[in-house]
Amino acid sequence: LFVVCLLPGFLRFAWYYFIASDRVSLNYGSESFRQRVDVYRSCKQTGSQREGLPGREFNDSIEEYSSNAPVIVFCTGGAWMIGYKMWGALLARAVTAAGIVVVIPDMQNYPMVYIPDMVDDVDLAINWTFENIAQYGGDPTNIVVVGQSAGGHVACMAIFRNIKRKISRESAVPAAKELVGTEREEGLKRILEDDEKLNEGWSVSNLKGFAAISSPLSLGSPILAQSFRRQGFNDKMVHRMFGFKKDVYDPYLALQNFHQ
Repeated sequence: LFVVCLLPGFLRFAWYYFIASDRVSLNYGSESFRQRVDVYRSCKQTGSQREGLPGREFNDSIEEYSSNAPVIVFCTGGAWMIGYKMWGALLARAVTAAGIVVVIPDMQNYPMVYIPDMVDDVDLAINWTFENIAQYGGDPTNIVVVGQSAGGHVACMAIFRNIKRKISRESAVPAAKELVGTEREEGLKRILEDDEKLNEGWSVSNLKGFAAISSPLSLGSPILAQSFRRQGFNDKMVHRMFGFKKDVYDPYLALQNFHQ
């Protein structure tokens, strides 16, 4: 009975996602069928806005795709296990009406992969956005990353990892210069190779902003530990979910390391 009562709402949601929305689904990686993004293009409209929903009357409007529109990369939640790009469709519907292009990446979920692999997926999706969003009316110089719940945690760690790479590179240069002979040459060569890899990917300094909504950003919090246990996740399962690197993927601890 509960499901039957909710069915009209789900039908409306499905109608928008599969039929009415101006959405394109594209690959951002090749390792999994889950490595896809939904891109919702922003349209300039004249006349009354077209909802495209069953049972609603609407007047025809003239639509033109926006160009150089601001971009939001939205990472959906789902407790790292049931996240899916479709969950952000209604947010995209609201935001595109304000003239913003929305990119919603899908990612692999636990137990098929661990959370470090999810961070890899978001990293790839952000990089794809920088390289390709101009083709869909977005401005690659005006990108904001937003994550909700587990999606906020994963997106935050992708950003922190990007920062960590740059910090490691900057600290490696003085250390390499202190070496002598072949060790110095090999050290500087490795730094140049790392620089090439960094230049190929996105840089956190090119983001316009980041927002995490109701996200677990301090994994050592007693409140969060109790929440995990209430949901049936014991400590062993949580550590396994994080690839046995829970402390490494704790945003609060990562931020402390940056300050040090």
